[in-house]
Amino acid sequence: MNQYCIVYLINLIFQKADGNLGTICNEIEELENDLEFVSIRIPKVFNLGIFMLDLTEYLDRIKINIEKYIKELKDCIFLPIFSKSNNLFLVLQLKLGEILNANRILVEKIEDSLSIGAEAIEDYIKLKLFLESDILNSDLESIKEGVQLCQQITSYIENFYIIYNKEVLETYYISKSWIQRLSQVKMDAQVQLEASRPRLINELKQKNEEKLKQLERTKIEIGNFANYYDTNHASHYCEKAKEIMGILEGLSEYGTKCNVYEEMLVSKKTDFSAIEIVREQFNKFYLLWEFISDKWQIVSL
Repeated sequence: MNQYCIVYLINLIFQKADGNLGTICNEIEELENDLEFVSIRIPKVFNLGIFMLDLTEYLDRIKINIEKYIKELKDCIFLPIFSKSNNLFLVLQLKLGEILNANRILVEKIEDSLSIGAEAIEDYIKLKLFLESDILNSDLESIKEGVQLCQQITSYIENFYIIYNKEVLETYYISKSWIQRLSQVKMDAQVQLEASRPRLINELKQKNEEKLKQLERTKIEIGNFANYYDTNHASHYCEKAKEIMGILEGLSEYGTKCNVYEEMLVSKKTDFSAIEIVREQFNKFYLLWEFISDKWQIVSL
């Protein structure tokens, strides 16, 4: 039993040092070494020439006393240390279960985030951002630390041959594969991103062409406004202007979003500046017919 490991565990798990516990565990270790020395390295019989000195009974009594003392010290550890209802091993097993459960939830969360696929551009970006995020690296590091701590706790408990809670024990052995499992899922997600990228770039280009064609059709409708002059149809012209302005605003929003997508896909950005030029030019018609419809008609009444 490594007393430094014990002190480390107590500090880390319970945020307090327990020097007495470290001393007891160190004493147990030394006594177990003494017991081994007495049992193996000290001869039971000494040849003193004409005399034979038989130490068997004496050594047996020493071994019995050492074993008794070791048992008493181990029993001390099983006494309530932190509360009247819990001993150290119960507390450690509960803590082990808490760490395993927290890590299991985190592992499942990461697996879900890495398994969203990349069929749609939105999923591609979400997956890419998650793979590159500090959050993922932090969570993976947290899981690694949790696995290492669980190994230390189980090693500590096993030194005293404590029977585990079956469910906790099963989860502990499963937890040993969590890091490797997540590494594989992460690798699969990265492969999926690379495989989806060419297709998504092509789909985005096709959609961009459709949007730019829509802009050309809208420009034709805008051209008709040069022939609108009948104030009796002001309300109709105003509604038409609002409809066109809505289309232009939608195209503008799409262009901004598309450029972000292209940046994430590491693809050449499409030039959507024509949308803003058309919208700025059309704005005078929009404001004119809005004013005539809302103000002039009221005045005329």
